[in-house]
Amino acid sequence: MLSAFALASFPVDLLDKTSGLAVLSCGGAGAARTDGVGAAYWNPAGLAFSGKSGFDLTYYQKLGFVNHSSLDAVLLLGGDILPLGFNLVQEGINSIPRTSSAGGLPVEEGSFADEYRFINFSTAFRLDHGLYGGLNYKIISHTIDKYRAEGFAVDLGLIQIMSQNLTLGATFRNLFSALDWTTGLQEYLARKLTAGVAYHLPLADFENYLYADLDIYSEEERGWALGAESWLLKNVFCLRGGYNSGQEFTLGTGLRYNDFHCDLALLFNPDKVEIDNSFLFGLGFDFQLPRNSAARAVSDASFQPEISVFRKRIIVSDLQPEKIQEIAVLDPADNVLSLPVRKTIEIPAPATGNYTLFFQLKNEKIIKQTVLVE
Repeated sequence: MLSAFALASFPVDLLDKTSGLAVLSCGGAGAARTDGVGAAYWNPAGLAFSGKSGFDLTYYQKLGFVNHSSLDAVLLLGGDILPLGFNLVQEGINSIPRTSSAGGLPVEEGSFADEYRFINFSTAFRLDHGLYGGLNYKIISHTIDKYRAEGFAVDLGLIQIMSQNLTLGATFRNLFSALDWTTGLQEYLARKLTAGVAYHLPLADFENYLYADLDIYSEEERGWALGAESWLLKNVFCLRGGYNSGQEFTLGTGLRYNDFHCDLALLFNPDKVEIDNSFLFGLGFDFQLPRNSAARAVSDASFQPEISVFRKRIIVSDLQPEKIQEIAVLDPADNVLSLPVRKTIEIPAPATGNYTLFFQLKNEKIIKQTVLVE
């Protein structure tokens, strides 16, 4: 029989780094990512950069015996003003042998299951020029045999856009938490700070991204993760890879076709661990929520991104990536720079003078905006 002491010895934050195949296939480095419907799982501030509503469904068997299923979703409400994130993540181990001792020998007496689940609600908001914050509220349940715990946890996230190609992120996980067991035992999830960096490395033919995370646990433990992503066909097909402090080597691919996307990941366990490697598979779909007629009329009749200048940077926000084909800027020296299509972009503006922004929409219209940097 499980005792209260045994329950207290179980790790409680079992669902850390288990959802979001794009991040998992990059070694688990995701604190500074600003794309994907699983953004809230890794850093809730990433919801602020969502261009569309959407959802991902994922199922896999980890290590050969842990069954994982998850639903990650983003909803953009109020004309994209309020991004909401949702995650339902659960893992379980079935048919764990229950044993007792008889005459000094172990005797098997049936089996039991260990199941862990959380439901997460998230939102994000802009705090300052280039600085975004986010909040997770997780409802948690954990069942071991006939013992059950229920509780909550709160995460906070920050993302700072440093330049057009450099992003910093930080996630404060389990700042507040509590799990109450039916035995009367109360547990608190271990706090963790994850600091991350993402760097966009554009080449002539490929869009490349580099990611790095550092994990600092409340128990004075440390961890790290490195990852890379290369879009060999822009917005259609990419390759991913990574490595982390758990000596886990990861590979993956992403495939996009219109609003459908498919992600695959393969996690290789260390050679010294005799456990099966994990193959992960996920499917997703992006969509646009219907708006009321007034909001739709304004959206269709005008294109009005918010543009501001702050500390030698041009900040363009409230864009609608689903309507934009391409963005470029002409600087005062007549140099042309192509920009990624995102909901928020920041453009370095070291020289004074006029910067001309060109937005080519998918309906073939080209809109020009001139910004004076003094």
